[in-house]
Amino acid sequence: MVSPRKRTSQHSKIPPSEALTRAADILATLEAETNQWAKDGGFEFDDGHPTEKRQPRSSDRPLSVWARNDVAPFLDELLRLEGLPLHDLCHQCGASPGTLRCRHCFMSVDSTFCDACILRQHEELPFHRIDRWTGSFFQPTTLKALGQRVQLGHPIGTKCPATLARLATLGPTQSHDDEFCVVDCNGVHDISIDFCGCPSAGERTTQLLRARLFPATTTRPQTAVRGTPDAVT
Repeated sequence: MVSPRKRTSQHSKIPPSEALTRAADILATLEAETNQWAKDGGFEFDDGHPTEKRQPRSSDRPLSVWARNDVAPFLDELLRLEGLPLHDLCHQCGASPGTLRCRHCFMSVDSTFCDACILRQHEELPFHRIDRWTGSFFQPTTLKALGQRVQLGHPIGTKCPATLARLATLGPTQSHDDEFCVVDCNGVHDISIDFCGCPSAGERTTQLLRARLFPATTTRPQTAVRGTPDAVT
């Protein structure tokens, strides 16, 4: 037999269809009250409190204000970013034509640079994206195409003596290490990398790890993933 308590609880259950109907009615009521509140632009207080209303402000609908007043200036500035600055000389040296810009460096849209200056700026930033002005538009290029080589095991801006000797013998086009791929947070980069050839230099995997480049293999690695301190922890 079913106990009286269980029998009472069974009879007190609401059928699923009726429960859904009640929930829909509650949601409809809440939606109607919310819409009315937004339409009135004020705040209403119950329990005998006075009703306090405020005038609608432009900050209540910022997107509508922007669409009504600021679309044209925004489009003008976005189009300006795609064009060449008024001056055509390098922003740094002022002597050579400035046809290159970096998409990742924080700089003015009016700052374009020559090959030598942008390479010098990116000795410590080999994973930035570069664009070159073609005469009609900016076209993506790479620091590798501009002649950048990343030297491991030595301070920035210096070359390993063994690397210099090898390049003098083989030439950069014959270097096996010219085909090196680095996966970074902003994409995949093809770079020219030079491993240190000094007697005290470690294995290639060790040199890569010390540069926060995690090799995909330990046998003549040609692909690595760039790590950051946050990623390591």
